[in-house]
Amino acid sequence: MHSTSVARVRRLLLVGGYRGPVLLAVLVLFVAAVPRATGIIAFGGAVVAVFAVALGALGWIAALTAAAMPVAAATALWRRRGRLRRPGNSVLAGCAVLTAAALLAFSLPAADWAMAFVAIGGGAATVVLWFGWLFSDAPAAAVRPSGDWRWAVPPLLLAATAVLLHFQVPQQARFALARPALSAFADRVATDDGRLPQPSFLGTYPVEDVTAVGGRGFRFTVPGSGLFEHTGFAYLPDGPPEDEVSYTHRSGPWYTWSDHEDL
Repeated sequence: MHSTSVARVRRLLLVGGYRGPVLLAVLVLFVAAVPRATGIIAFGGAVVAVFAVALGALGWIAALTAAAMPVAAATALWRRRGRLRRPGNSVLAGCAVLTAAALLAFSLPAADWAMAFVAIGGGAATVVLWFGWLFSDAPAAAVRPSGDWRWAVPPLLLAATAVLLHFQVPQQARFALARPALSAFADRVATDDGRLPQPSFLGTYPVEDVTAVGGRGFRFTVPGSGLFEHTGFAYLPDGPPEDEVSYTHRSGPWYTWSDHEDL
């Protein structure tokens, strides 16, 4: 079974149009599996931010450029409307991967900025590459994919992602999936004479530094959640104590917490 899956991935990598979505999916899986990738990806985001600040220093020139770009893009698309092609399978696959990355980025107690940077950067790269392809000689020789429904997929995915993030559905769904494991761990701690195990995962969450809080409570860090603070979940059957961290009620005796520590 494993060898069959590997063979399928290899075949997709040999097809030029699928290399981007497959490599993007691998990057998303890497960031999801390695929570400390936040620092690696965030460094790239910091570099981009520096360039953005430098551009912003130009003041009104930057503002005029930003305002003119949508108009210029629309004009260019209208002139090239005869060369437009429906989004192919590779484009739709890339959009699906970016949607998954965006939902994963905001499924933790605080945002996973590494995953968010992948989603935002991947979306920007997709637009740039599409424009580059559109103004090359490739569209003239490209095969038109069938089905006008393809035009609707990217904006529908974008709209659905915005709605789900607005109502915090990814965060709530991930917590609901992990709730049985979290409850079982709380019961184990209650019957284990106060000793605190140090698991690496609880349900869908990576776990670090399980610490006792108050008489019967505990909290743990979710690595990769947040950028300039440590965040995680706390089990507080007696309510939140008055200490150096802030707590937000989640459900029942469960809270999210953050120390707002500047790294």
